[in-house]
Amino acid sequence: MKSILSEHRVDWLALHLVPGLGNMAFKKLLERFGDPAEVFRATPADLAQVEGLRKQVAQGIAQRRFSQDPQIVLRDLERLGARMVIFSDPTYPEPLREIHDPPMVLYTKGLDIPAKPRLWPSWVPGIRPLMESRPLKTWPRVWQDGGSGL
Repeated sequence: MKSILSEHRVDWLALHLVPGLGNMAFKKLLERFGDPAEVFRATPADLAQVEGLRKQVAQGIAQRRFSQDPQIVLRDLERLGARMVIFSDPTYPEPLREIHDPPMVLYTKGLDIPAKPRLWPSWVPGIRPLMESRPLKTWPRVWQDGGSGL
């Protein structure tokens, strides 16, 4: 018998595996329905009311179309000694929660993801003081524009 926790993770993984569903739309679905299990229980009409959710993606959710079988992915993770960290998990890295479109599902193997990971390589001369002088939320924009303004 499956535990409630494992079923919960299967729902997160299944939603993550819907083709075309990005992080922002995933997050909006969670805001609207609360959790992935409720997203899968939603009617196509309910899904259509979610701002930014494309019709094709809503149909994929309603028809439970996945890029890979979620059960097989979970078995593969277990076989490899890897695990999923979902956005609602208390061990999800706090700095990632702060970015514009955080990944809803992370895959990891080995040590736990540190709460405050080292986000810059120490071998890049001068990068540490530069990154410490800017809020984390500004870095995606800095990388996007090729580092102009540094």
